[in-house]
Amino acid sequence: MGKEPDSVVLRSGSFEAPKSVSKFLRVPLGTSIFHAVRLRRLDGEPLLLEYVYLSEAAFPGISDRTLSSSSLYSVLEEEYGADLSVGQETISVTYVDAWEARHLRVSEGSPAFFVRSVVTDGGGTPVEYCKSVIRSDRIRLIYHNAACREEEA
Repeated sequence: MGKEPDSVVLRSGSFEAPKSVSKFLRVPLGTSIFHAVRLRRLDGEPLLLEYVYLSEAAFPGISDRTLSSSSLYSVLEEEYGADLSVGQETISVTYVDAWEARHLRVSEGSPAFFVRSVVTDGGGTPVEYCKSVIRSDRIRLIYHNAACREEEA
């Protein structure tokens, strides 16, 4: 039998974009931003926390949507006509704080993968900014690279 994935929204709401968020979404400081934190689980075991940021001007009414039962990308594409063409991710290591530890069921200060991603539309305009804190004791990150060969001159 397969494993059962699910997610739950732990908190969501609107706030004025601080410098860190406005930089990645390329919006002015103070722009109204929708923010949600989702806990993703597999068979009830917490695996990662996802911090999602979207411009409310680009997605009016997004704060009224229930995101725990539907795919965020489906909502953005189907209801808002968003073009989610390209994404860039940066992966590093972090240590979970007390709030994250409680929800991930690990000890405070445990190492975790930290993934920062920005999804842009076909024109290069940022659509979504996301930060994920991923349990390093339950997830492996695997990358496949094509072989690169220097051509002889």
